[in-house]
Amino acid sequence: MSNKDTLTKESAQIGSVVTLKSGGPQMTVIGMGDDTVSCTWFDKSEKSVGKDFPYAALVLGTVGLEIHIIDQYGNASKAGPPPLPGEQL
Repeated sequence: MSNKDTLTKESAQIGSVVTLKSGGPQMTVIGMGDDTVSCTWFDKSEKSVGKDFPYAALVLGTVGLEIHIIDQYGNASKAGPPPLPGEQL
């Protein structure tokens, strides 16, 4: 990962979607200080969580739609966009 991906005061905005460089959930920026960014996200139980992180620990993220399908046997799978013509499923 290059430094150009690192979140900066200039690239951050309230409402920006970010992730930790080390991975983890997508988070929404809800505040910015001189050295840290306040973020919020939902944990696996859909409880809202918040924490401050240094700018250097974050990268701008992307918002993606991920759909989980649970079949009648309780097996989970992810659904994505349909395949392009000629692509195999």
